[in-house]
Amino acid sequence: MYAIVAVVIIIIVIAGVAAWYYTGGMGGGGAATPTPSTTPVSVADATSLSFNSTVAGVTYVWQGNNIHSNDVVFRVDLPGGYSYILNAGTQKAWESTDGGATWTAGDFATDWTAWSGQWTDFVSNLVHWNGADATYPVNDATVGDATVSAIVVNPTIPAATFNQ
Repeated sequence: MYAIVAVVIIIIVIAGVAAWYYTGGMGGGGAATPTPSTTPVSVADATSLSFNSTVAGVTYVWQGNNIHSNDVVFRVDLPGGYSYILNAGTQKAWESTDGGATWTAGDFATDWTAWSGQWTDFVSNLVHWNGADATYPVNDATVGDATVSAIVVNPTIPAATFNQ
C-alpha cells in the first residue's frame, strides 16, 4: 500500500515539475506563444496606405509608401486612365494617360503642387479614422467634401505600382 502511495506522489511531483518547466519556469523552452494583438495599426503609425476618395462624384484611387517621411512616394489613379506617381525622395513625377501602360516624366513642382496637398490632407484626416467604418467622411479646405473608402493600413504595395 505504501509503495502505491509513494508511486502516485512521485508521479504527481514529476507532472507538476514538468508543467512548471514547460510553462516558462527556469527558462524552459516551452514558453507560451504570445497571442497576436487584435488592435489594428493606426494610420498615424502606418508606413503604407491605400484608399479611395470620392469627391464630387469622382473616385480617385490612392496608394503610398513611406507615408510619414520626407521620402513619401504615392500614386493617384483617376477615371479615364489618368495616373500620377510622385516621389518626394527623388523629386520626380510621372504621368500616364493610358492606365499606367506608358509613362512620361512630369514636372515635379507642378504635380507636387497639384496632388501633395490632397494626399497630405487625406492622410491627416485618416489619422482620426476609427479603423472599422467602411467609409470616412472628410470635409477639408483642400479636398472639400469627400468620402474615403477601401482604406487599408500597411498594405503590401508591389514596387511595380510606383515604377514607370
